[in-house]
Amino acid sequence: MTYIKEMTIRELESKFKTDKGYILSEKNKIYCPQVNGLMIICLKELGLKKDALKNCKSFLKGPSYDIKSRLFWREVDYNGMIIARKINAGKNSIFALALAETGFKSKAKLIMALLKKSPLYDKKIGLYKREYDPLTNKVTNLIITQTNLWIALT
Repeated sequence: MTYIKEMTIRELESKFKTDKGYILSEKNKIYCPQVNGLMIICLKELGLKKDALKNCKSFLKGPSYDIKSRLFWREVDYNGMIIARKINAGKNSIFALALAETGFKSKAKLIMALLKKSPLYDKKIGLYKREYDPLTNKVTNLIITQTNLWIALT
């Protein structure tokens, strides 16, 4: 099992790790809070706490953070250009979990509070919608089970 863990980490780091965090794939050099959040959580769970913290700090400083909404864009390319100009509830909640796992609990709480204040939270039913564009406030009204389960974990 140790061999599999070491090989997996080595391969992921050689192909996907950059100074701004982990990219989606070799062909699709996109930064995503979901990919980086899950990577951070896995690194910590595999006993690589320093690596998890380092990636968390790198991703926080990267181009995925939207200063205005104080949440993370769904996808940003390798050069820092926004690919998907949307704020996604599931992706932000996964990164909030990663923040909490690496000791940034107040930042994680802030993300969750901002999600609840955003157009994504449906007060009537108490669930979160998929995503919205902060420039137009257009909301994708899908209620996604996976999104709400990630949020329940935070």
